[in-house]
Amino acid sequence: MSSTRGAWRGMGAELGTQDWGSLRAPKGLTLTTQARAGSYGSAQGTQMDAPEALAQVKAATDLAQRLTQASTPSGAQALKTHEPKKAVDSWIEDTDPKKKGKHPSHVNGQEALQPKSGRKLEDPVPRPDRPYLLLDSPSSLAHTSAGDVVSVSGQHTTRVSQGDQHETAAHTSVLVSGQHTSLYTHEGELQVKAATEPVNASHFCGASTLAHSRRSCGA
Repeated sequence: MSSTRGAWRGMGAELGTQDWGSLRAPKGLTLTTQARAGSYGSAQGTQMDAPEALAQVKAATDLAQRLTQASTPSGAQALKTHEPKKAVDSWIEDTDPKKKGKHPSHVNGQEALQPKSGRKLEDPVPRPDRPYLLLDSPSSLAHTSAGDVVSVSGQHTTRVSQGDQHETAAHTSVLVSGQHTSLYTHEGELQVKAATEPVNASHFCGASTLAHSRRSCGA
């Protein structure tokens, strides 16, 4: 790792290996491109503070909760990972320094507080209550591979977009669920189209239901 002193110190760092490498943080790890203001070579803030990422997740949860409140009366499945005490809410509770995401009041005999204003120590020092890995960027985040990309979660996978979400497959796209699949649009249409072949909707057992909340108009 390069950190040569001189005129370019603080302008960048490089970490590389021609073989294998490992980075372990058993109490949590934050990788972020968020800038921090500072002076005299010292950045303001603590090592594990991530208010920008926390604000993004809170905003995403608010959006998901409002949409699930609108969709469930129409018979759509609820977004259960955004319910209280579920996956996303638990992450917020474990990461928010106003809740569990903070050091205890004393660490190794020292007060674990940071200045709120001026030099008075008042605010808790952030740290995740569980060993989370946080990837955060104010711009864009891309992960690419010339081979395969495998993503596995032992429990839930949650994705929320404040804008649009697009998925494209050059050949085949498959969605399989062991229990329910629910599609809901709050405004606008739900369209399923095939360029050359017919569209088929079938079931093996039980009933298929297609519902809408408003009566069709016109002939």
